[in-house]
Amino acid sequence: MVGIFADPEPLQFTEEEQETIVQTQLSLYRREIEQRQTWASDHEQYDAMHRGIYSTRDLPWPNAADLHVQMPFWLVDSIGARQTQGIWGQTPLVGGEAREDSDMEAFRHASGYVQWALESADARAKWSMVSKTRNIHGMGVAEVDYVTTHRTYREKEQSGLPEPQFAGSELLTENDGKPVVTIPYESKIKREIKYQGPVIVGLGYDDVIAPMNGTNLQPNSPDNPHGADYVFCRQMESLSLIWSKRQDSYTAIDSNDKFNDKQDWIDAAPSQDRSTTGGYENNSRRSRQQDHHEGRQRSQVNSQTPEARPNPEFEILKCYTPWEIESVDQDGNETTEEVECIIFICVKPQLFLGAFRLSDVLWTGQRPLMELHYHRVPGRLYSMGVMEIGKHLSAELDTIHNMRVDVGFATNLPFFFYRTSSAFDPNDIELIPLKGIPVDNIGDVQFPQMQNVTSFYHQEELLLYSLIERVFGVTDLFLGVSPTQGAAARHATGFVGTQQEALSRMSEILQQDADSFSTLCHMLYNLELQFGPDERLIRLTGDTNWTKINRQQLILQGEYDFRLGANAGMMASQIKQERAQAILTLAAQSPLINGDPGRRWEAENNYLYAIGEPNPTKYIGDKDSVQPNTPKTQSEENGEMVQFVFGEGGPAPVTPNDNDQKHLQELNEFLTSDEYAGLKFINYRAFAAHQQLHMQQMQQKQQQQAAQAAQAAGTNPEGQASQTAERPNARNVAALEGVGQMGQMGAIPSSNGNGMPQMPQGV
Repeated sequence: MVGIFADPEPLQFTEEEQETIVQTQLSLYRREIEQRQTWASDHEQYDAMHRGIYSTRDLPWPNAADLHVQMPFWLVDSIGARQTQGIWGQTPLVGGEAREDSDMEAFRHASGYVQWALESADARAKWSMVSKTRNIHGMGVAEVDYVTTHRTYREKEQSGLPEPQFAGSELLTENDGKPVVTIPYESKIKREIKYQGPVIVGLGYDDVIAPMNGTNLQPNSPDNPHGADYVFCRQMESLSLIWSKRQDSYTAIDSNDKFNDKQDWIDAAPSQDRSTTGGYENNSRRSRQQDHHEGRQRSQVNSQTPEARPNPEFEILKCYTPWEIESVDQDGNETTEEVECIIFICVKPQLFLGAFRLSDVLWTGQRPLMELHYHRVPGRLYSMGVMEIGKHLSAELDTIHNMRVDVGFATNLPFFFYRTSSAFDPNDIELIPLKGIPVDNIGDVQFPQMQNVTSFYHQEELLLYSLIERVFGVTDLFLGVSPTQGAAARHATGFVGTQQEALSRMSEILQQDADSFSTLCHMLYNLELQFGPDERLIRLTGDTNWTKINRQQLILQGEYDFRLGANAGMMASQIKQERAQAILTLAAQSPLINGDPGRRWEAENNYLYAIGEPNPTKYIGDKDSVQPNTPKTQSEENGEMVQFVFGEGGPAPVTPNDNDQKHLQELNEFLTSDEYAGLKFINYRAFAAHQQLHMQQMQQKQQQQAAQAAQAAGTNPEGQASQTAERPNARNVAALEGVGQMGQMGAIPSSNGNGMPQMPQGV
């Protein structure tokens, strides 16, 4: 259970301590950047591969084919669609469990809030972008922040009493005789909360800098021995954005005598062309490459006109790192301890902007970073992405494709031989398509017959496509690359088989994504507990109305876990629909399900959810409105019939869950007891009718069992059922004959020696 959280407090450091922090963090930052220069060059290539840009190749002859097949883009797009749909195509989206029974209602509210927060933060679109970065570069990272933004607008407000209007001394009136009045107004600026909740920010592949020998970005601790000792998140922020963060994040700006004015920042701004001389520590190669491909000239940003508003960008580091700070323990003693902190630093000019405890940002002490990985490599932080795995296959595919084009030209546009009219140097002869070759024979021009071998390159290209699909576990059913014969043909069975094969290859990645989704849900929930308003209006899944939920209703007393609402995977939706359909089919024949409206409601609700209906209650109503048909003991039913709960002669209802034999035995024991005799055999008709209901239900159950057994044995279920109806089981002959002996309902059967009625015996 959590308490009431205090507002974040910035850490206070002296000027010397601030200088030490800045130099230490920038030294670590530069060291990590220098260590990954080769890594950065490779990932520049991966970025270009996704954009369809490739390096100029050495051609075998001038004007030879130099084409590029967009296989890398197709893989990233195809795999990314499967990954996003596998996670975000679930209904319901957020699931999980609470271990304590008293937390069930609170967990329903909490999971409803988490799903609402995902929608408010546009989480699916942000997830998709981070997933695409993951596929290209191996790892994608998103940062989760909790923000409160405001908006201002002008509003009229009455400033005085209504004043009647006069024309001279005569009162002006309307057509209906009412006096004309004017109401004085004045305008005032209103300020209100525009948004209060989480935001998800996707980071570029070069914006996350951490030690390479870790396996995750969480703090290095005994329970996470392969964590990252420090993590730098780099962002380019404009001066206007920096200035808006002074009160909440960059609290050290106002106390800095040299940089507490905007003009001081403008004068010290680095070059805006993202060059290494601008203080970007040689970590701007991605942006410079993108500017080159897009044709942007950042140097034009430096040109100013008298009307221009200077708003330069600065490189800001958010450092997640442990640091020693002074604190006061519970006994009031001053101590120095190393705690996880968040430190904000400007690279150029080198400035300390502010620092907080990590627990002031997320009370659990977890870094608010969500990771998505493609192919994990043991002992390595950055995973292998699609580009790293397939770059050699991409180069081979381009080579085969270009050779096929060149051979096609060579065989369809042949060269020829001719006699030259002057002397020539044999070394100058070139074998080029459509290029004449001089010869000494003046007889005629000869066109050699070339063998068409383009089918060979076509087959090699298809085999290479097949190899690519095997390596990545995907099949493009729209390009016709998948096999068209055998068990994997393009029919219904083959389609499902192909999807299941892709699911098996994608299951590990989707399971990693499901774990990351769970981490995201936990972060959203914990941030709301720490920074959320006292109450907010949200719409819970399955409810038709908006519900006002306060923060206390979200607090869970015991253990809990937020998970993906359904099974992670591309086939989860189809499998879920098939399972729901099977349950609904069973419910149509099962007396156990149909005998209880609550169970029937669950079956239909599960089916409507499976087919994608977000609000099944508008068709079947709330479960609370369904009267449960729970079984009762025979003694409870005896008491109800004695008290005429169901009216005079009205029997207590039976349910399919009743043990009919046991109920009949207890019924006969009660009817032959001194207790019932003392009641003077009250409401005897009800007891007789109740016994008949149990006997009829026993007969129906036996017929259904016989029909199911006949169906399992391959015989005619209807015929078997009819035979069973005509020739009852010998064990029930006595009971059925007893029913016939009763005659009309209410007739008193023969009594025993004590004058008590003797009911027909059951089984």
